[in-house]
Amino acid sequence: MEHRGLEPLTSTLPEMWSDEAVNWETKTTEKTLYQNEWICAAEGVSEGRLIGGNLNAMYGILGSSYMPTIQEGDILLIEDCAKNIAVVEKNVAMLKVNGIFDKVGGIILGKHEQYDDLGTGRKPYEVLLEIMDDRNIPVLADFDCCHTHPMHPMPIGRKVTLDATNKKVSLIEEWL
Repeated sequence: MEHRGLEPLTSTLPEMWSDEAVNWETKTTEKTLYQNEWICAAEGVSEGRLIGGNLNAMYGILGSSYMPTIQEGDILLIEDCAKNIAVVEKNVAMLKVNGIFDKVGGIILGKHEQYDDLGTGRKPYEVLLEIMDDRNIPVLADFDCCHTHPMHPMPIGRKVTLDATNKKVSLIEEWL
């Protein structure tokens, strides 16, 4: 289904976010909310098929028939939850050694739920940029599409435009 004159659906930045687990049955407390910000980790604009998902799950299927084929120019969506910096670094390095950064045209890094930097002060996007070795790939980080609240559902397999410079993600292909 190609884009047939429809206006692109552009994700908007939610004002606040949370990664606090609350029992919804008893809900005895409100979630702690934080001011939201998407981060342009590497400037640029790219258009391509959205592919990817949970980084830890990808680690488990990479090299198998269950791993989707990453094509030249794809926009890679990666996200994770409840991991520490060591696991994030290992999983991102796995993408590098498998040549995925040599193919993708852009990266959307989701906001990491309950991330533990193990006292380093380093963010997941900083680890990603270090491992990417100065590749010229637009990267938008801390995007709300993962395990944090609120989240934008993302249409894996559909065309998107990633404008990391202006912190925008637009769905440009019919999705239903």
